[in-house]
Amino acid sequence: MRIEEYIQEYFRDRTSLYQQASPYFTKHAQRFFAPTYQLSDHKQNIANSEAEKIINIKDSGGHVEVITSGNCNNWRLRYHLVSADNS
Repeated sequence: MRIEEYIQEYFRDRTSLYQQASPYFTKHAQRFFAPTYQLSDHKQNIANSEAEKIINIKDSGGHVEVITSGNCNNWRLRYHLVSADNS
């Protein structure tokens, strides 16, 4: 699998996880926090996750650096990838 495909799959899976978990966090917050307390903006977390895009991929042979648009506050994120089996 190419690095770009791997990262895109990670983004999709993370977004799906956020979507699945959101109702549980809402129920938790309703049970333990005042109605005015905002535990986290799950809709925004999902939107931020969906919006993250790859900007650059640098392969240094055995170590790959992926820079993305980030997923909040316009901060870029940097992922450092190394093969699990060092191959």
